Amino acid sequence: MNSTKKISGYTSSLMILSGAFFKFKHWPGDDALIQLGVFNLIRIEIAIKNTESAILSQLN
Repeated sequence: MNSTKKISGYTSSLMILSGAFFKFKHWPGDDALIQLGVFNLIRIEIAIKNTESAILSQLN
């Protein structure tokens, strides 16, 4: 699970950086890359919180 989160994080970061580069060069598709990258980062954060809450509920 941790390796999947790392790969998703790296992919999201790459998408955001690529979108910023596209925006700098005024190429089409820049907004989509940035939005997808941010969406993936939010999705990863939600997955981490759900995993932590599931682990805490098992401990109690």
